[in-house]
Amino acid sequence: MHNKKIPYILLCIMLTGLLWLKLDKDLSYFGKSFFHYRHILPYNVQPIFQYSFEGGFSIVDSGGMPVIGPVMEFVNKDGIRKEVSKVIRYGIDKNDIVVEIKTTDEQSEYITLIKDTSYKLCPDCLFMKSIDSDQFNLAQFKWYTVPADTLSWQELTRNILALLLFFSISFLIYIIFKVTNIKILTGFENDTP
Repeated sequence: MHNKKIPYILLCIMLTGLLWLKLDKDLSYFGKSFFHYRHILPYNVQPIFQYSFEGGFSIVDSGGMPVIGPVMEFVNKDGIRKEVSKVIRYGIDKNDIVVEIKTTDEQSEYITLIKDTSYKLCPDCLFMKSIDSDQFNLAQFKWYTVPADTLSWQELTRNILALLLFFSISFLIYIIFKVTNIKILTGFENDTP
């Protein structure tokens, strides 16, 4: 009787696991995934989510150094030094990343990343460059709005799926042990003279 449940439990585990991975991968664009997925983001950058009291959302380079995030300074298009207060959203296309930020003086600015190959000490270093919003066709970018400090429906669903996955695997192990114990016990009973 328990043997008939095993294929259904395995199917449930596989579907739950695939859905969990899909949600976790989607959350990686917001820096909220459990695993490190290889995104094809421009300049090999990764989003990192942190709550406001931990510093806030930032974008880091391949070495883990923040390149855009709170308290980082840049020179805007007018030549004025500004400090990033928070990242509002970022957009990516095949070759570029554009980030909408709010400065400490509550101004909204668009910045992009550039690689300065003339910088001999670090030819792969990324720098922030302030841009006009009409400098890029912003409609062609896929935009990701930085999440608030609250739990999103995707995170909640992923966490519920993780619990379902845990209980399904536990139930499968229980059934397998129960079936094998019955076979072992019945096998011993048949061997006795």
